[in-house]
Amino acid sequence: MIVSAAVVALVLIAIGIALVATGDADEPGQGELAASPTDSPQALVPQPPATPSDLGARAEPLAVELRWSADTTAGPIEGFTIYRNGTEIGTVAGLASGRFVDDDALPLVRYVYSVAAFGQDAIASEPAEVRVRTPAAPLSDARLEGTFDVKLREVSTFGYTTSGGDTTGGWTFTPRCGRGSCDVKVAQVFRGSRSVTMERRSARYRARGSGQLGVRCGGTPSTSTFTIDVEVTKAKTVDGAWHAVAIAGTFTHREAAQLGCVAGGAELELAGRLVDL
Repeated sequence: MIVSAAVVALVLIAIGIALVATGDADEPGQGELAASPTDSPQALVPQPPATPSDLGARAEPLAVELRWSADTTAGPIEGFTIYRNGTEIGTVAGLASGRFVDDDALPLVRYVYSVAAFGQDAIASEPAEVRVRTPAAPLSDARLEGTFDVKLREVSTFGYTTSGGDTTGGWTFTPRCGRGSCDVKVAQVFRGSRSVTMERRSARYRARGSGQLGVRCGGTPSTSTFTIDVEVTKAKTVDGAWHAVAIAGTFTHREAAQLGCVAGGAELELAGRLVDL
């Protein structure tokens, strides 16, 4: 049977249409539709926020205030993380310009603060950084604690046949509060004396006590009454707290007339320095 040329032409055209519709899966631009650029793996990864700008610090003796501006030119911002010397110390939520106060700072210490913005999936920006040094705190805020090497220099005496002279000893101060400055208990100021509590008034401490300080009347030990009046003269940050490291003041004692002896007394200048907490 003879097939006409017109029939063959129609068959070939139909085959060509089928081939164009099916395409070759291995050739780009044919077959399945190409993926949209917004569906690429790179487009699905959240972009990190921009680094905060204008980071500044205002240092006080016991606190540092940080302020910064949010940069919204990159990825979305959900908040900020604050670091001190590389350790996280807090977060601030929201995308607005931020403020944070570190109220655990200590006087006369150098700190490096950094602030990083974080966005979706906690992806963080590069941190902004600022360096500060806190100023000294008032001496009245210093904690009087630990053992001081105390030197007593005799200034004046009366009623004695011999002078007691200068002396040196270790006085241990124990604060009556958990932190900061407050009244203190001081252990024996001389052998034979009892511990006394010193009342704090700003940077000054005062106490009254009694004990046998080595004064004798005809070989019999006399009981002395004494007054300690000291002031913190120097402080520094020691072991994570603002501590008194030097004190100065006076130590006076009196003995009443007894057993045929006249009354006596002495005044001594006092100077001490911290040797052990």
